[in-house]
Parts: sequence; structure tokens; C-alpha cells
Amino acid sequence: MALAFVLPQFLGASVRRRTPLSSAILHQFFGCPLRLSEPQRSRSPSLFAVVSELVPKDHDSIRLSKNGHDVYRPAETRYTTPRLPRTWTRKSLFSQVPSSESVDLQEPGPFKINIEQAKKVVAHLQTQAVAPFSKSTTSGSSSSPSITGSLLANLLIVATVGVAVCLDLANIAAGSAAGFVVVRALLGSMLLAGAAGYVSVGLLRKLKASQYIRDDGPQSHLNKSGTPTMGGVFFIPVAALVALVATGFDPAVAAVVFVMLANGAVGFADDYLILKNKANTGISPSLKLAGQIASAVFFCAWLVMQVGWMAPQTTLLLPLGLAIPLGALFWPFAVFTITAMSNAVNLTDGLDGLAPGTVAVAAMGLAALLLYSAPALATAAAAVAGASLGFLHHNRHPSKVFMGDTGSLALGSVLAALALAAPAQSAVWALFVVSGVFFAETVSVIAQVLYFKYTKRRYGEGRRLLKMAPLHHHLELSGWKETSVVAALYAAAILFSLLAVLTTPPLVLDVVVFPVVP
Repeated sequence: MALAFVLPQFLGASVRRRTPLSSAILHQFFGCPLRLSEPQRSRSPSLFAVVSELVPKDHDSIRLSKNGHDVYRPAETRYTTPRLPRTWTRKSLFSQVPSSESVDLQEPGPFKINIEQAKKVVAHLQTQAVAPFSKSTTSGSSSSPSITGSLLANLLIVATVGVAVCLDLANIAAGSAAGFVVVRALLGSMLLAGAAGYVSVGLLRKLKASQYIRDDGPQSHLNKSGTPTMGGVFFIPVAALVALVATGFDPAVAAVVFVMLANGAVGFADDYLILKNKANTGISPSLKLAGQIASAVFFCAWLVMQVGWMAPQTTLLLPLGLAIPLGALFWPFAVFTITAMSNAVNLTDGLDGLAPGTVAVAAMGLAALLLYSAPALATAAAAVAGASLGFLHHNRHPSKVFMGDTGSLALGSVLAALALAAPAQSAVWALFVVSGVFFAETVSVIAQVLYFKYTKRRYGEGRRLLKMAPLHHHLELSGWKETSVVAALYAAAILFSLLAVLTTPPLVLDVVVFPVVP
């Protein structure tokens, strides 16, 4: 059936064939009038004028269906609309057909609409809180530039590489003969992960490894359904390989890589079952938790064999000369830390580019703090940061692939393992500070659940502290754009890393300066 006949059924109205939707129908659908001048009204845009921004600027029309009418986009006046996700371009929303260099406004344009995606367009527009059409002219004042996913990713990559160069230069100035080891690990991992993504994303799409989007999440995320997931399968192995090779297969780095791959395997099993069941039902929470705890226990057992039960790092050093001597209790604490960090990053992975960007910042913060006390672990942290940035190239808004639990569980666990494996007693404090974003996301979920249970017990009905947890969804539903939320949390992650550098006790000589009393 031609699209011109299908869409009116969705709108509860009917229109004649080859007749653009009238202003009355648009008012009924969008809940706001469409004001056009009289000359424009004869060519008032149809419903699919809302996707005009997805059409290349050198094309002036869209073919709605084989026998349908065209959407007209004048050269001097266009209609700006809520931006639709890039994942709805040629691959999903449009199918490309032969086109010519010059397009007559009266002739069919170079694209035709995929009817199967029509409902998704309608559902997406219904979630927008702003008017779908606003007239703007090229001669008028231009709107303020918006933050794009590409801009955020590129800025973060440049800043991270700059930090790596500064770290290596400082290390060389201090007399190290290692050279630019941090930069090599960062760039090597980033380039390999980015290159692997070009192959893997297409393969995941062919395997139909598409993300399942929960109905109870933000409605604006429903349009992300169909985006490939399990992206961790191509960048986590890259991080592991570069970390091992760059450090000459250092034993401590090998143990850290084991934790990362083990948690990645747990996430892979969960992602696989979700895809197999075509629902958000992977492995049971208890089984997932058991796998995370098991990997942490093996790591801590190895660490005990290396340093002993009462090693210096079992006393946690805090700012202002404070210390917490945990002794043997350090090891249960270490297991908890690995498991908690793994799940914290998993909770943070809810927006395009958010998790890989914040993990890259946190990993580089650890690299800066561990470079002199544990250079091999610092190099491994740089490799993790590089792989995260390589994945960010594909995960930036609008995302081409999601990391899934395969990536998020691995990234969270490796951050914790890097800090716990360090000989410095203040490394755990450094981990806590650089992970401020992940901590805030986790606390928001816990607070939401506790407040809901408390109000349900006291008032008979559950109430929400936030509009939705985790924190990034609350900000979204408060009117923030997705890229604005990501930019704010990137900035927060950078500030937390700087705070860690300023507040963490010295990592070079802390075992000597702050001796542990048996």
C-alpha cells in the first residue's frame, strides 16, 4: 500500500492521494498549528517534511512512495524540525535509489521512504516537547550552534592525546628511558579499535545483533531499536592485546587483563541471551553477580600470593594524612570494589558515547597517577583509554553500535583492578575520585529505589525522587538534549580526574612517607 494511504490511518484522518497533509491534520497530530503564508500553503509539507534534515542539502525533495507526492523543501525557506537520530538514515529509514546531480523540484527526489519505519518516525515525533515545524529563512538570524556527538568525541580524543604526550614528556624529563610509552599504548589501542569497528559493526548488523530497547525507558530512545549491540567484542580484546604487548606481558597487567576479559565474558553471555530471546531477559542477576564475584576472587587470590595478606596496600591512604588499616578485610573490600565498579559503568552506559568517554577520562586519570609508582599499570590504563576512544568513534551520537554488557562490565572491572593491583596505598582513593560520574549514577539508582520503597510503605503508593534513574535519564526527561547531558558528564569526569590529582596522597613514595605499622 502506498505510504500516502498508510500514514493517514496513523493520524486518524484521511487525505486524498498525492495531496499533502493539511494544516488541520498536522494540528491534530502535533497539537500545534502550522502557520504558513498563503503562497507556501499550496505546497505545505507533508508529514515526512520532518525528516528533511536527513536529506543531503544538495537535494530538494524526497520521494514518499512510488506513486506518492514529493516533499518540497524551498531553497530560500526551510522547515527546521526536532533532529531525528542518524541511525534512521539511508540504512533504515531511507533506501537509496539512483539520483542525478541536479534535481528538479517537480520531479521525484533521490530517496524513497521505507514504510516499515513510518511508525517509528511518528512515535519519535510524539515524544518531542517542541513544535515540530518552525519556519526559518537563510537570510534571517541563524540559530545557536548545537553540540554534536562528533564534536564531543573529537574534542575528547584531542584532549586525551594531549594529556598522554604531557605525561610521557614529564616521565622523560624525570629520567625515564621508556620513551613515549603512554602515547604509543593510547594511539595504538585507539587506532586498532577504531579500525576493528568498521568491520565489526557491519558484521554485527548482518548477524542481526540488534539492541533491545525497554518500553519503560525514555520514549525518545525507542528509535534506537535495531542498532547493533555487543560492540565490546571488538574493542575489549584490542585493549587486552595492546596492554599485554606494550608492557611485555607484565604479570600484574596479565592479572588485570584476566579480570577484564572474565567480566567481558559474563557480559557477552548476557547480551547473547538477550539477542536470542529477543527480550531484555539475559542471564539471571544472581548468575551474573556470581560470575563477577568469581573473577574478582581469582584476581584477589593471585594478588595475595604476590604480596601477602597484610601487604602495605591493605591500608588505605586518604587526604590530610588519614589512613584506614583494613588488614585482611581489604580482600573482601577488593572483591566488592571490582564488582561494584563493573556494575556502575554498566549503569552509566545509557547514552550515546557516555560510557566510553567517561571511562577514557577515568583511565587516563589513573594512568597519570600510577605512571611513576606502577608504569606498567599506567601503560595498561592508557591502552584501555585508547580502546574506549576507538569505540567512541562508532558510539558517538548518533550511535552506530552499542557496547552492551560485553563492554561495560569489562571496562568497570578493569578500572578497579588497575587501582587494586597498584603497590601504592592511595590508589584506591584515586579510583574512588576519578570514578565520580559512575558513583553518582549508581547513587541515583539506589536513592530512587529506596525512596520509592519508603514512600510506598508510608503513603501507600511509591513516589519517585527523580524523573527516571540513572541520573542521565533524569536530565534527559528534564529537557536536556542527549548530547548536552553527555557533554556535562564528560566535563564532570574531567573535573573528578583533576580533583584526584590534587587530593591523592603522593603515589611515588607513599609507602615510605606513610609507613604501615604491623
